[in-house]
Amino acid sequence: HVRADSLEGVLRNQGWQERARASDAGPAREFAHPDYAGRIGIIAPYSKDFCKACNRLRVTSVGDLRLCLFGEFGIPLRHYLQDDAQQPELVAAILGQIGQKHAGHALLQGHTGITPHLAATGG
Repeated sequence: HVRADSLEGVLRNQGWQERARASDAGPAREFAHPDYAGRIGIIAPYSKDFCKACNRLRVTSVGDLRLCLFGEFGIPLRHYLQDDAQQPELVAAILGQIGQKHAGHALLQGHTGITPHLAATGG
């Protein structure tokens, strides 16, 4: 692993510029270069303000709602996805969980959550 601030320094030295963040932006800090079409996004979960700006909920590939990428549990939603008539129940289930979202994670204490690999979790 490379510290985010080290990588950002390298990018800036090579002419990459940090893009302004939209109010609904995700956790990545994006950099663009005038000579390249793509962007580079840096997600730094160990930074002190990572969770503070989090505005994400995630649904895993098996239909579990995750309040935190590094959470210890998922809330099953799959049974609400069987019929369009269940949409009010789905919305109520999600809204009922939002208040349970923690203000931070416990990565520094070694708790990485139940996700075996991030490909199983939506973004």
